[in-house]
Amino acid sequence: RGSMKDLFADGNEEEEEEEAEQENGNSAMNKYTKRKKHKRKKKEAAPSILSLPKTLEMIAKLYKAKIVADTYRARPGSEIEEKHQIVRFDKFVIKYFMLFFGMLCMDPYVGHEPTNIPTPITLQTPQRPQTTKPTTKSPSPGTRGVARRNLRSFAASVEYHRQRNAHPRIHLFQVISGMGSTTYDARLMPHHMAPLLRHFFPNSATMDAELGNGSEPCLVKLKDFNRLAMPHYLNDVALAGAIIFKLENTLESISVKNPGHNIKIQWVDLDTALALVLPIWMLCESLHIFRRH
Repeated sequence: RGSMKDLFADGNEEEEEEEAEQENGNSAMNKYTKRKKHKRKKKEAAPSILSLPKTLEMIAKLYKAKIVADTYRARPGSEIEEKHQIVRFDKFVIKYFMLFFGMLCMDPYVGHEPTNIPTPITLQTPQRPQTTKPTTKSPSPGTRGVARRNLRSFAASVEYHRQRNAHPRIHLFQVISGMGSTTYDARLMPHHMAPLLRHFFPNSATMDAELGNGSEPCLVKLKDFNRLAMPHYLNDVALAGAIIFKLENTLESISVKNPGHNIKIQWVDLDTALALVLPIWMLCESLHIFRRH
């Protein structure tokens, strides 16, 4: 039986290994996006490509699962909260697929029981009456192989749509999760992305529905986005203040009016705004590494 604690099994690893991976910019997703060089005895079929709406829906579900799992982890008095265990987002994505597709399709962020699947029954043949009882077959449980195939298919879909610049959410997710990205920074999710998602989606249970599949923009208030997403302490850094000022003007130029709300309030598409502010976040983390060294 699975539980929320299964999501944090990787939190018991040594901190030295985590820091070494962080310094090298390595992501746990690399082994699912790169093929091995040695010859395989059995030729693998090319991973199937998901449509753009399904890919965006899966990304929204992963964001939702991460926020819900972190909320569960940080609840007062929990064992995980006392140990201060942190699950990196790249490892969380792998754990999500292993639980969702590899353990009877269990809901990985709520801990529900497996779905009750009707059991097929072998019917008796009229010409040859069976003397034994009808055989029953239990539903085949998910395996690690099924989870890996689904994860590779999702990774191939992300890379496919990124090469075509299909949607800004694709590139943002690829950088934050390290899926197929040359550089990976594990601090982007907890320091920048997660606080924004918690603010704009206080009810995390409906986060994936509000983010949607890209058919309609997910509008948020421009004033709140600038206040939360922009690291204004960079104004003291040479040239960084000018970059932030130019970015704020760009966001204001793409802002829209939200029907049914005050016409004086400016709104902006969350996916587009996040893609624009991502280089600023990466600059902040590069300065963080510089200060630490």
